[in-house]
This record gives sequence, structure tokens and C-alpha cells, in this order.
Amino acid sequence: MSNNSPSSLTAMQASVLGVVRGSQTPVGAYHIIGELKAVKANLAPPTVYRSLRHLIDAGLVHRIESMNAYVACSGCEHDTPALFSICDDCGHTDEFFDENVIQSLHKLTDQQGFTPHRPVIEVHGICGRCRTARDEGTD
Repeated sequence: MSNNSPSSLTAMQASVLGVVRGSQTPVGAYHIIGELKAVKANLAPPTVYRSLRHLIDAGLVHRIESMNAYVACSGCEHDTPALFSICDDCGHTDEFFDENVIQSLHKLTDQQGFTPHRPVIEVHGICGRCRTARDEGTD
């Protein structure tokens, strides 16, 4: 992970980060473009994707692979890959870390002679708030 801080970002990277941080759910590049069009009318997708790549490399943003969308890093320093729980109803995404899970993954892949370069663990389901709303709606 790079040591880039938000203060060392370009104006565009800071704007993209602001949109990602301001969202309650993972956002796609085209949503980001839509949000930033008012500031930069001729904003092109490659510009946003370059900014996102930099933010990922800086450890400020994570890509949610299964959704082709992005979330802000929870803010803690970590060397362990993040794990994500993603609500299929509301889109709420939580980031968490568990060294034991990552070690188990490496052990399993080592047994197969496989070397993971970028482990991504995303668990889709229903968050507690949505589950409670469903339960209350069925009573």
C-alpha cells in the first residue's frame, strides 16, 4: 500500500474520492462522472478510471469486484486484504479484516500450488437492518 495521503491528491482524484466517500453504497465510474459533470462538463471515463486506480493504489478506495463499483477504505491502516459484506437489498457494504481467513485462503491455495496475487473476498447477503425490516413487514 502506498503512503499517499488525501492532501497529496490531484484535484480530480480528490473530487473522485469525495464522491466515493459521500456515497452510502458502492458507486460505479459512471455514477461518479454524473456527480462531477457539474464541475467538469467534458469529463471522460478514462480520467475517472485513472483517478480510481490511483486511489486504489494509495489505499483510499477499494473495488468491489462483483459489482464493478468502488467504496472508500474504512480508514484504518492494514496490510491484510479487506473482506466485504454486501447487502443485496440496500447495497450497504462493510469492510472488515481477519488475518485467520486470509491465512486459511493462502494455505488452501498453497496446497494446490496456486499463488494468489490479489485475494478478494466478498460475501453477498442481507444486512441486519434489511433483515429486520423484512421481519417486521411479515408480521
